[in-house]
Formats: sequence, structure tokens, C-alpha cells
Amino acid sequence: MSQAEHTAPSDPSRKPFQYGLRWLFFWPLIFAVLVGTDGFGPIGFRYPHAVENQPLKHPVRIVSQRGERWTLADGRSIDVSSFRDQQELTDRLRYSEMLVDVEADDERADGPLEIYVKSRQFICGLPWCRLINIPLIPDAVPKNRRESIGCGRIVATEDVAVRTNPSEVSSTP
Repeated sequence: MSQAEHTAPSDPSRKPFQYGLRWLFFWPLIFAVLVGTDGFGPIGFRYPHAVENQPLKHPVRIVSQRGERWTLADGRSIDVSSFRDQQELTDRLRYSEMLVDVEADDERADGPLEIYVKSRQFICGLPWCRLINIPLIPDAVPKNRRESIGCGRIVATEDVAVRTNPSEVSSTP
């Protein structure tokens, strides 16, 4: 058989737009599957966007530090026992802008306190990892977290008592 016999003439029963209509329905279906399976499929449209935040609930500035005794801006004086060495503690306080969050572990006024600072956290990109990633939709991810750096106790001194409760100070000589 010759080459001409193997090639059949074009089929007259086929319509000119038959394949065009198939593709017209096929591509939107593929697009809908890819968008619908954004979190599970091979193509992702989201990306992490790190956002500056303040994780401390009630931040208080440290006014002075003398060894393990800290004086806070609200007048409290705290004896601190830190979980970290002095250089790391200084670095953490510097990053936290000398702001701490002090929480009582129980309801007693002289009970133990937990001391927190602002700390930078690692942002893992694995949840946004896809075979093909098209960064269209940002996911806001906080940069900082609240981290415990130690515990302490409130020290009752006269200076603190005068500043916190002025009605106890006698005005008579």
C-alpha cells in the first residue's frame, strides 16, 4: 500500500467547532477543580505575609534593673529569677523594647508571678508549599509571640507603698 492509501480524507461528518466546544467546557472545569482544592491540590494561590504585632496582653515598661530586682513603670518592684543567662535575657528585653507582661499564677498578692516578653517566632512555609505556587492571596501571619522568660515575686517596699497607696502616707509631722 502506498502512503496515500494510509491517510484517509478528512471526515465530512465532523463539525468544525466540535473540539472547540469540548475545550470550552474542559478548561473551566479544570480551573474550578484547581481553585476548589487550593489547600489540597498541586497548585496553591496563597502565600505567607508576616505582620508586625504586639503579643503582650498588658505590657508594662521596665524603669530600672538592679541585678535581679526590676522596677516597673506602674510602681511595682519585682525580684526575678530568670530561666535564661544574663546576656540572652538582655537581648530578649531589648527586642521587647523593655516591655514585659506580668501575670500572677494565683489570686494571692504575694504569690508567684510569670514574666513574659515579646519574642520573634519562626514562620514555617510548609503550609503554603505546593508543586506550583501562584502568590495571589496573602495569609497574615504574626511575626511575634509571647514567651515566658522567668518568674518572680512582688517586693513590698516603702517607695512602692507610697506610690501605689498615697492615703496611707501621713501628712502630719
